[in-house]
Amino acid sequence: MVLRKGFTLIELMVTIVILAIMFIGLLQMVFFGMQADIAVRHRIYAQQVLSREVENLRNLSPDDPLWANDGDNNDLMDIATPDFGPDTTFYRDILYEITRNIADSLPEADMKTSRVIILWNQRKQRIWEDVAIWEGGG
Repeated sequence: MVLRKGFTLIELMVTIVILAIMFIGLLQMVFFGMQADIAVRHRIYAQQVLSREVENLRNLSPDDPLWANDGDNNDLMDIATPDFGPDTTFYRDILYEITRNIADSLPEADMKTSRVIILWNQRKQRIWEDVAIWEGGG
């Protein structure tokens, strides 16, 4: 019986298939990580846009026209027909849409609440924050 050293063609092919499967799994993990990184980055940028809009709104007086309500106090999450907007802005080359809705006497009488909504990714993703101010009534 003659002993041969080395690998047979079948052993080599099985090894290549196993390595290819492992490499494909590794690539999928890398691509998933990249997509997650992009999604988190877009959300951070959206939060920065939201913070800027909220700060601008807080600096306005309650009788400013940007605090005017359209009469519907139940429309805070309405993005189809918002009280103000949609306005668009680019932040780090990403398009964000800004809408605002106003509600009078919310959370209490003599107060106004504005919900600032930031949308991105073809309006599939959104974040919002409420800003309440006192109107100074009795």
